[in-house]
Amino acid sequence: MNGYSGGDGTVGRPDVGSSHASTISPDPPAMSVAESLRRVAGLTPAQRSVLTRLGSAGEPVTAAQLAGDAGIRSSSIRETLDALLAAGLVRRERLPVSGPGRPSFGYSSVVPTDVEGPLRMFLDVLGATVSVLRDTHPTPAAAARQIGVAWADRMVGEAIPDHRVHSARAYAHLRLADHMDKIAFFFSALGFGAAVSEDRREIECRACPFMRAGQVDGLMCEVHRGMAARVVETTSRGRATARLEPWATQSSCHMVLSEK
Repeated sequence: MNGYSGGDGTVGRPDVGSSHASTISPDPPAMSVAESLRRVAGLTPAQRSVLTRLGSAGEPVTAAQLAGDAGIRSSSIRETLDALLAAGLVRRERLPVSGPGRPSFGYSSVVPTDVEGPLRMFLDVLGATVSVLRDTHPTPAAAARQIGVAWADRMVGEAIPDHRVHSARAYAHLRLADHMDKIAFFFSALGFGAAVSEDRREIECRACPFMRAGQVDGLMCEVHRGMAARVVETTSRGRATARLEPWATQSSCHMVLSEK
């Protein structure tokens, strides 16, 4: 597309005859740390790689430059950039025209260069918390589950807003199978790589954001257990329960959901 459209975040009409013309899309609204963490956690490895490359560049980078660096097709890079734009993690600007031909767009990151920073900080705080629980609390596993419950209570209203909009009556005929996809999407956004099982009775978590060096602290699993149970209970209006089975297989944890 040669021109601008209002949907891509750009403003104005550049003077393509000027070598100094540049149109910049407005920066996305400032995000909270929690929102930034959720968006970064939901990225694919390819998207994270591109975001890190943009953050370290120090200046706008074109799709062609990114494709050349990665040794892949420009069309693949553009798909990744479109996803990052939609997530509000990058901005796009039309670069100055220096010669004949179509003008180029440059992309730059609007998050810190180290996109893993917020996740590492979260894991450090959670790791310190469960370490103190283990050393000082008489029932550390129960306390860790309570932390998970409190975490869920803080997240659910922001991350799954429709559960507050709909009345309890709207959930009267809720089928658990119809609820599974929303729950799986929520946990995938948190970095758990969630997928609904074929029988639609379980959610398989094929990734673990708590893992470090191939290992997970057992108390972090208890935090996850409490959080998962509370998320399912709250978003189903108390009509469903969840039981987390950490590492039910060598590569995944399972959440078994049941209707009350």
